[in-house]
Amino acid sequence: MKFLIASLLTESNTFCPEKNTLEHFQIIRGQEIIKQIRGTKGSFIAGVINTADKLGVELLPTIVAYANPFGPITKEAFDFFLNGILSHLDNHKDIDGIALCLHGGIVAEHIFDPEVELVLEIRRKVGKKTPIVCTLDMHANISSRLIAIVNAIFGNNENPHLDSYERGVEATEVLYKIAKGELEPVMAVEKPGILPPTLYMNPPKSGPLVEIFNEVFEREKDSRIININIAVGFPWADIPHAGMSVIVVADKEKKLAEEVAQEFSEKLWKKRHEFIPKLPSTEEAVEEALSIEGGPVILADVADNPGDGTTQDSTEILHALLKKGVKDAAIAVIRDPEAVKKCIATGVRNEVELSLGGKDPRTSGEPIQLVGKIKTISDGLFVTRGPLYGGAQVDMGRTVVVETHGIEIIITEETCNPVDPEIFRRNGIRPSRKKILVIKTFKMHSEPNYRSFAKKFIEVDALGQATIDLKRLKWKNIPRPLFPIDDD
Repeated sequence: MKFLIASLLTESNTFCPEKNTLEHFQIIRGQEIIKQIRGTKGSFIAGVINTADKLGVELLPTIVAYANPFGPITKEAFDFFLNGILSHLDNHKDIDGIALCLHGGIVAEHIFDPEVELVLEIRRKVGKKTPIVCTLDMHANISSRLIAIVNAIFGNNENPHLDSYERGVEATEVLYKIAKGELEPVMAVEKPGILPPTLYMNPPKSGPLVEIFNEVFEREKDSRIININIAVGFPWADIPHAGMSVIVVADKEKKLAEEVAQEFSEKLWKKRHEFIPKLPSTEEAVEEALSIEGGPVILADVADNPGDGTTQDSTEILHALLKKGVKDAAIAVIRDPEAVKKCIATGVRNEVELSLGGKDPRTSGEPIQLVGKIKTISDGLFVTRGPLYGGAQVDMGRTVVVETHGIEIIITEETCNPVDPEIFRRNGIRPSRKKILVIKTFKMHSEPNYRSFAKKFIEVDALGQATIDLKRLKWKNIPRPLFPIDDD
């Protein structure tokens, strides 16, 4: 038996003014995929490869590509991945199944549902009989078009998505049974009509989805049900099918799938108000941090979190710190390639005058005019060390630290999710000795790594392309959808 495999993972924030180009992707092709990933356990595709090995399935690896969340991907990037996969189908006609590890939250600059276009072109090549299964990120925006093309879907049950490997295993086992004629999956999708921010959806540990998923796991004990997916959606994609979805995969019984999908859609609707975060304003968060004895107090800026595809150059919290005269703080990070270039030209230990951040004032705030001292210059490479995401290699691009009025600012060429305090240590800052640390990320992704020394975490909804107040984006920045919505 032979399976074709491919993986394309990123997330698209359509309010981000910059595009995700082909150069942003880490790409592995052909047999190198097997060499690099076989035996690892951190991803969808690793689950697929290792399970196929166990089942004795021959693999036809095509492309594995990953990019950090950012703006819509370019047409050039999408065409590269599409053609790269289709070319293998032209050369191999004896494929028994296809496993695609996708995100579900990708938008392209020319089409709002490129992942559907990808699987549709694959389906046209292989015909109706070849089974196709997909793994999807929990934050997928799922349309009924996708359900009509693939045989089964397997999405994350956890956030952070620490169960991706298990979902890859599950998808491959089901694909194998479909190919052997032991399963005949049918699917149903229901959308409860909710477009919530992603902040309070942290199963299995906290939030309103914990109870929902416990009920899901009970229903999955029914042998007729293959899988129940709760996709929470990605709200910063201004596309027609954004929002929560329930996808039920059953063996032969379409009516059962429809009933269960409707049941969980209604359960989610009843909980809709529990998904709305209540966070302090920037000014309130700074006031609270200053009122707490000792430190560090961590201000987690969820609105400029690069994990949600932002440009990471919002200046709102820095403005507030300067206004309050805070003298003992550090910020990770403000992305500003022009500022980095100027600092490198100026040199370490010298003073520099910068117009920092705020490159798109509609979504990032106004640039800050400052004079500061250049403390360090580095290549921006380091390895995380915390209990969560430990051992990850990080590349921020060239990086500088500028100190102004007692605030040390890490300025980078590339976006970087500061989930690990090593980002401060790598740049000559002792995070445990600061009064206030500003990190542009979620508490759930970073708190385990900062827990040993952080006095308190305060999540802040400052100005940014991932603000939890979606009306701010709609009213102030983009008055119409990115793509026209036609009757289809």
